[in-house]
Amino acid sequence: MSMQIAQRIPFRPAQCPGCANYVQPVNRCRGYAVESWPSPLLAVFGDETDESCPRYAPAVINESLSPQDAMPAQAVTPPGPAVPTEPEAVLASMPVPPIAAMQESSIKAEGPQVEAVMEAEVQAPAPVRGVPRVHCQKCKAENPENADRCQKCDAKLLPSEGVAARLGVFIAALVSAGVLGYLVYHWYFQNPESAPNVPFLDPILNPISLSIAALLLLFTAIVVPLRRTPDYVKYRNRASRHEKLNPWQSLADLEHAMDLAPEKEQLNLLKQRMKLFEKLGFAEDAARDYVVLVTSPGRYKGEADTVSLFTGTDSGVYARSRRSSEIWMILNSGKAKAVGYCPKCNLVVELDKEKRCLQHPKIKGQEVEYIIPADLLAGELAVMQKMEAKKPQVADQITELLSSGKASAIGYCTRCTGVVELDPQRRCIIHPKARVKNVQYAVPRDLDSARKRIFKSNKQGRLGRSRTIVFILAFLMIIYATIVLLDIDLAAIFQR
Repeated sequence: MSMQIAQRIPFRPAQCPGCANYVQPVNRCRGYAVESWPSPLLAVFGDETDESCPRYAPAVINESLSPQDAMPAQAVTPPGPAVPTEPEAVLASMPVPPIAAMQESSIKAEGPQVEAVMEAEVQAPAPVRGVPRVHCQKCKAENPENADRCQKCDAKLLPSEGVAARLGVFIAALVSAGVLGYLVYHWYFQNPESAPNVPFLDPILNPISLSIAALLLLFTAIVVPLRRTPDYVKYRNRASRHEKLNPWQSLADLEHAMDLAPEKEQLNLLKQRMKLFEKLGFAEDAARDYVVLVTSPGRYKGEADTVSLFTGTDSGVYARSRRSSEIWMILNSGKAKAVGYCPKCNLVVELDKEKRCLQHPKIKGQEVEYIIPADLLAGELAVMQKMEAKKPQVADQITELLSSGKASAIGYCTRCTGVVELDPQRRCIIHPKARVKNVQYAVPRDLDSARKRIFKSNKQGRLGRSRTIVFILAFLMIIYATIVLLDIDLAAIFQR
């Protein structure tokens, strides 16, 4: 996948209007441009800030022009057929400030680039999310995103796997199990030593491997058609069906599926969502999913297992090598950035493509996170979350971000019994003395994701406590049954 994302930078009212890098017609900045083909992608502006810009370059002032010369002369309409329209007359009569005139002169030096950017702005406006609507498979009516049944025909809007799909799995698994069972019987019992002699297939072509595979397929043929369809499979299937009917509903269903799916299925769902983002024109969202996909520890697990099966190489070494090379590639190309904790700076900082501190090139970063350039602060917060308890300076760094409003803190308040916003000291605004659990830090755009992480953590905690109670009760019941069956005299044991 080849993708370039424009950087997002804050707008500086005190500097940007008078900077040579400021491109006024498109409201973008050349100073933080990202190399791309056929022309660089100029940075886009986000929130305003009073901080100084390290790449500020004052616009060159033409001293030969007086302020009066910089002002446009009053236009006198000459006699003749060429009479400007009313909008043109209004634009011609509007005064142009000297700074704007200087910027215009500096922009003309790079006319082709600016024209290309302006043309791109006109041809490709920023995509906007539509309204998710569920299309009923039975009557084709549209329903709200969270509806369980069709409002027109009362059909289920999140159906299980169909009979045809279950029957297909049953027949395929049963036939495959029969074929493998026959091969085991024919090669190793009916005609011993008749099995093909292919050295690199020895791990597969042996009676033990073939018998285990046949039993697994037989088990699949029995269990899969009778099982209850997992909820994440229902959402994934409906997402695939809605890609053309209503892509916004497809996105919503994929997000539900990712919330419910087991870890081993997350990467496939992430890849499906990334392709849908690309199709809809959400380049930044697609780039985020791509970076998560590339940097995931399980990215090459299946490929590594296959290579290990046929070549005998260590699957873990192969997977780590492939993952490291791809991470280096996206860092080197500028599609992603790395952030981590620098022990020398004692802070969370941006790292170079070798994952070393920019200020201390010999120091490798710790707890490294990979993000797209637009999410630099979000990546730093993720690292700070891990290092806060160990490093007081990092905690101070978080407090500064919370106080400035660049980041927000939320957590589960035991008094409010819900997820609430916290102050810079990580206390509930309503109950400052109450205990707060599962504190999460996020930029405003990621607050919904942070809430989901808190809810998921609370749910896992409750499930863990429930499992512990069940295990303890089961252990006590086993001890009691053992005492009853063996007729053990506990009084005699304790009297000794």
